[in-house]
Amino acid sequence: MQDLLHPVDGGDGLDAWLRGRVPDKGLTPKATAVLDVLLAQPRRASYGSAAGLAELAGANTATVTRTAQALGFAGWPALQQELRARYLAALSAPEVAAEHTGIGETEPPSAAAVHRDVENLALLARRMDVEAVHVLAGAIATARRTIVVAIGSYSAVGVALAHNAQLAGYDVTLAAGYGGGGPANDVAAMTDQDVLVAISFWRLNQTSVVAAEEANARGARVFAVTDAASPVLARAAERVLLVPAEGVAFFPSMTAGLALAQAVVTELAANLEALLLHAHAAAVLRGSGLVEVTELLEDAAEQLERIYVELAARRHPGEGNPRLARELSKRRLIDVDLHMHTDHSYDCATPVEVLLASAREAGLGAIAVTDHNEISGALEAHAQAASSGPQGGRGSNLKVIVGEEVKTAGEGEVIGLFLQEKIPRGLSMRETVDEIRRQGGLVYVPHPFDRMHSVPDYEHLLEILDDVDAIEVFNPRVAISAFNEEAQRFAAKYRIPAGAGSDSHVAQGLGSVRIRMRDFDGPSEFLQSLRDAEILTRPSSLLYVQALKFLQTRATPSSARRASKARRLKRLKRARGGWRR
Repeated sequence: MQDLLHPVDGGDGLDAWLRGRVPDKGLTPKATAVLDVLLAQPRRASYGSAAGLAELAGANTATVTRTAQALGFAGWPALQQELRARYLAALSAPEVAAEHTGIGETEPPSAAAVHRDVENLALLARRMDVEAVHVLAGAIATARRTIVVAIGSYSAVGVALAHNAQLAGYDVTLAAGYGGGGPANDVAAMTDQDVLVAISFWRLNQTSVVAAEEANARGARVFAVTDAASPVLARAAERVLLVPAEGVAFFPSMTAGLALAQAVVTELAANLEALLLHAHAAAVLRGSGLVEVTELLEDAAEQLERIYVELAARRHPGEGNPRLARELSKRRLIDVDLHMHTDHSYDCATPVEVLLASAREAGLGAIAVTDHNEISGALEAHAQAASSGPQGGRGSNLKVIVGEEVKTAGEGEVIGLFLQEKIPRGLSMRETVDEIRRQGGLVYVPHPFDRMHSVPDYEHLLEILDDVDAIEVFNPRVAISAFNEEAQRFAAKYRIPAGAGSDSHVAQGLGSVRIRMRDFDGPSEFLQSLRDAEILTRPSSLLYVQALKFLQTRATPSSARRASKARRLKRLKRARGGWRR
């Protein structure tokens, strides 16, 4: 029992683990500040939000995300999951129980346990490494034999994996009592034709490490199933499959682990079915001259499967932050237009004051001002809107998101939302996206497949796919509806939040499409609210608004445009009773 009570050290301490993930080139000063908070306050970081961590570090949420990525994670949620698992693993059983004090105060402990399991399953569904599961199943299917090492309560996961794999006809043995007996001899007799699956949750178990290292030394393929990616196991394992296992008491939950075991045996069952079908087809075709055709079909099937695996790996998390979603669900609904221009764009003659008044008259609660390669109009609109209502609060009449539609160097246009500074045109798409991120903004791709606009080609769009926060799936100025439909399919394919905007260059076009979403403060709340938003459209004449745009810009000399602007502002001021909006 001794090795059940004490975790393996091996450099797995929080401090050593975090510092060991710092890249050779180091971190930026802001990222270093975030790392210092993680080291100094692991408990707070394990349970807090990215915004809270950013506040402690004197940074913004984008810096927290970039720090997580620099440390080798997809983002802050993935790093927090690992951090919390390691933080809890470093505690004693009474200390873990103390972390969950309060269970039963708002609901019965049994209900709390079930709800936690549901959360763990949802987390597994979003982050499960599908390719790793496929590789593990393939390794078991082709191995001479497979040994599963699982101790104590972890044995439940091992039993499910081994028993169901045996039912499918594979030689899989559970070594639940590894050490000093027959199972130890089995591991010692492993060869490069065998597979070992080491299962360990909460505290890294000495038994699992010894078995993994010994199997690895003998050439066997080693896989680890755990809730925290230990360097010790990672050195011995070909793949580490991460499973959320936090419970509501002093012991881990095995529900997500059992779901992963079920996923593996489901892959095995599908593999067995495919083998049986292949054997039957081979028997029918043998001698018929169609064997070569069969081989070509098999190659095509393998290539298609690889494509689907790669596609699934690039899909964005579908739900975002469930806790933030619950908070936002209590907020009022507002209508939002995410794409419009002012006379700070070269091809628009709408003054900022007229734009704001038109947005209010259209019943919009928030707008994103996205002038071409310019931010001054958006800043002016933001300042005027803030001065006419509660500063930046949810009670203001109209909220203005500062944006910019930036033209890159031959790779199309991209919009940055929630910007602080102007981004110069002519940068590469990668450089432009990085600058949006540096400012803590959101990357929004407008009219992505409208060949009549400046758009990124498919290759360049895929290169920045992981950094795209939202995609414009409806733009009324897109002349061919199939281009909007293509954007809708792309957003759904990669589970990217869908946005929409009027792309208005004349005040009359404002609100021709709008997003009905929960009120928000800042980019994080905006993005979460957008996930559950509804896009509303109304019939409009593209010819009409394009004709107005032409008449107000190219058909009107500069001097006449200035005079027209003065008249429009004068009328607006008179209509507002002298109150300058």
